[in-house]
Amino acid sequence: MSAVRAFGGETEALFLDVGGVLHLPSHAIVTTALKRAGVYPEAELLDRAHYAGVAALVDWPDGDDGIWTAYEEAYVRSLDAPEECVPDAVEELDIAFRAPGMWSRLAPGSLVGLRLLHAVGEKLGLQLAIVSNSDGTLEGRLRDEGICQVGEGAGVPMTIVIDSAAVGVAKPDPAIFALALDACGIAPERALHIGDTVGADVDGARAAGVRPLHLDPYGFCHDDSHRHVASLHAVASALAEGAMGSTSS
Repeated sequence: MSAVRAFGGETEALFLDVGGVLHLPSHAIVTTALKRAGVYPEAELLDRAHYAGVAALVDWPDGDDGIWTAYEEAYVRSLDAPEECVPDAVEELDIAFRAPGMWSRLAPGSLVGLRLLHAVGEKLGLQLAIVSNSDGTLEGRLRDEGICQVGEGAGVPMTIVIDSAAVGVAKPDPAIFALALDACGIAPERALHIGDTVGADVDGARAAGVRPLHLDPYGFCHDDSHRHVASLHAVASALAEGAMGSTSS
């Protein structure tokens, strides 16, 4: 299998998170929930609010309790909500994020970026895989939405789609990355993982020996111990440039 030198090493496969990378929270569901708490957000600020929220998820608890409270508080505060409304807004968001269809909004530019990654990957011999914490329905939803699937279909072909609830292990546990590595038949250091959280994606990938790329389009993370990217398009461009550099050297 061929490899491309980019982002600090030789790369044979790209693993992608879904929430915050391909999907974002539904504007309609979030807006309805926040209005019940007396917060009236501007729609153009809602995607930014998600990344403000995940910037607070640096330390990932062992269990589910309390994981999303820090996210929800940072989300609401990024919208400049009145201080007296913050507790109710957090409570409303906590309910809303359990609602079906919450993670249904296609992240702007993500599908174009994914298709570009696939086009670059086909030329360079790179595999693509999904590694995401989800609810057990992710593979079917991605296929139905025409985003990606294993094998032939309307979306981008993947070597494997890993949904934490379906396999019984979740990020940041390195075991979930081991499943993707086994499916791709590569060593950990030959893979990149693209995700939007430090606690789950960056730390989880590192624990598995996989090189992390932190998708941080608004520049909220100032930790220079790992690499940051603004978009999937930027990743595809860097891989293409890396391939050109390898050819010319």
